[in-house]
Amino acid sequence: MVTYRLLSGMLSAKNQAYPSKPAWNAHLESLFHLQLGTGLSTFQDRFEFSFKMRHVAPDMVDHPALYDEASKALFTALSYPLLDEKGLAQEKVFLKDEWATKRASKGFKAAHHLTQKLLHDHPYFSPQVTTEEAIDAVTLADVQAAYDTLIKAPRVLIRLGKGPFPDAEHFLNALPHPRASLSFDAPLKYAYTPTLIEPQEDAMKQTLMYDLYATHLTHQDDDYVPLMVLNQLLGGDSESMLFKTIRETHNMAYSVGSSLLSQYGLLLINGAISPENQANYHREIKTILTALKTGDYPDQRLALAKQSRIETIKRNHDAKSALTRRAFYAAYMDEPFEKSALIKTIEAVDKAAITRVANRLEAITSFQYGALA
Repeated sequence: MVTYRLLSGMLSAKNQAYPSKPAWNAHLESLFHLQLGTGLSTFQDRFEFSFKMRHVAPDMVDHPALYDEASKALFTALSYPLLDEKGLAQEKVFLKDEWATKRASKGFKAAHHLTQKLLHDHPYFSPQVTTEEAIDAVTLADVQAAYDTLIKAPRVLIRLGKGPFPDAEHFLNALPHPRASLSFDAPLKYAYTPTLIEPQEDAMKQTLMYDLYATHLTHQDDDYVPLMVLNQLLGGDSESMLFKTIRETHNMAYSVGSSLLSQYGLLLINGAISPENQANYHREIKTILTALKTGDYPDQRLALAKQSRIETIKRNHDAKSALTRRAFYAAYMDEPFEKSALIKTIEAVDKAAITRVANRLEAITSFQYGALA
């Protein structure tokens, strides 16, 4: 992961055709501020390295050859990297600075400790290494080997935006042939064991609370959309049951909410509280979860949660990251790309579906970080 992070930065910065940042940036600016960027994440049991290009439509700037020139810039950055000691040293400095900032964050330290303890045996887990020693240990030969592996890896070309697009098959054909096809197994349903994680004390006034529940659901399950709505209802925004009850009614949390860790089949409830409120905080969470399991809450709450989720989908529909992620899931997880089908499914979610999903939740761990009672 460290090596690929460094490679990612070096590919974005310059290349053999434009061997300096100023020269490369000037070239991209000449193409109407063409944006190129790399990303590194995980998907199931492997790394996902993305190289993204964003440009204006050629007819908007009266430049019919812009698409070809933009594709050439992308191909140049990916196929003719400038991997040298100077560039590697610069990227090491950038990465060290980034990790120093993360290490100073209490939330990052808490989440890092929690994931290391809970997910260390999970087949999808890729631990984040945050030491300067790990960065210093990477050599130029390591980066070159990572690039050689990357360039021959399975890949997919996703094009989104105003069409029609010129034929871009030559772009992929010009790259070295992949060693294998890009395919994925069905998402893993991991059998979690309820785990005790000892509280971690740190010098702060608040306690960061992390309560994790196994959902026993993946993106491919029919009940995944009801799970999305349940999360919105539970702690998805300032209108959620957690926020309204724990923060606004009882004033026992500085912040509180919930989120889905879909990669791992987990639902997370997290809050920042005063340590003396810990028992009451957990009692309110239990009360809210019981209400979701029995349907003992106003119909208006469910309607509001569904509408909030739909508005978020509409608002994010044209966001670059959301578009590419949905296209990826459509190709490899058989999910619909268009928002209309998802919105209709959300609108059909009823209390019975929420009850069904809520009763599948299984408590896995409760972790406290910071000021302890």
